[in-house]
Amino acid sequence: MLLILDVYPLRRLGRSLGWWSEPARRVYVEKLPFVLLAAATSALAFRAQVLVHTIAPLAQLSVPARLGVSAYGLSFYLWKMLVPLNLSPLYERPLTVDPWATPFILSYGLVLATTAIALALHRRVPGLSAAWSAYVVVLLPVLGIVQIGPQIAADRYTYLASLGWALLAGAGLGSCWRTSSRWQTGTPTVLLLAGIATANASKASILPSASSRIDSLEECVTQWRTVRKLVHVTPPDSSSATGRPSGRGNEFRRDRPPEEPVQSNRCRGPGDSAPHGSAPQTL
Repeated sequence: MLLILDVYPLRRLGRSLGWWSEPARRVYVEKLPFVLLAAATSALAFRAQVLVHTIAPLAQLSVPARLGVSAYGLSFYLWKMLVPLNLSPLYERPLTVDPWATPFILSYGLVLATTAIALALHRRVPGLSAAWSAYVVVLLPVLGIVQIGPQIAADRYTYLASLGWALLAGAGLGSCWRTSSRWQTGTPTVLLLAGIATANASKASILPSASSRIDSLEECVTQWRTVRKLVHVTPPDSSSATGRPSGRGNEFRRDRPPEEPVQSNRCRGPGDSAPHGSAPQTL
């Protein structure tokens, strides 16, 4: 991430400065402490996951399947950033991942198309390639290359990854504002776009009443309890003579047959109706 910022917008790398000049080498050297700290924490985190047996083995999730899951994640977070609807406490990974299934094929196409556009516009719109690179780098640890847990994606991973896109959108809006004086309808158009974006971002928190928000919160808590029943962490095996955990356990286990469909576990908004035939849930 820091190197991406050095390329754009700081412009301390690349272009006229080059990649291996004396100023460029100073930029690399100053990043060494961060690299060492990140490597140490990554090794500790990986070791911890190995000890509790939460990493999916290659026999369960092959290399092509991991690539498919990673491409799906990149597309998924882009879509949820733009259209944050039908959110769920758990997006469960299929027991068997077919990397040539339709959702994964579409994900490959979207990732390749976005990469091609970013490269083609690198000189004209450097912010686009910087935002896309930062997006991929931030999501890289959670894309499923090293699969941990039963999820194929999680909404919480969208937050940091979307910062670059938000900055790019703000910069684009600011550029339109600066050049709007040349157009007769420029300023009203910019104000209209800004108003639409603000309304879409805030309508979920402004329109519902207090009681409806409480009902929605209760529904979310109920759905999380359902997820906990479906997939939960088994306690460590402490039956050894020493009383210490044996290292086994802490494994994710499904409490339903693979063929049984997962019930809708998204947090419904105040305007959504409950599924047909279901009783209202209360805390």
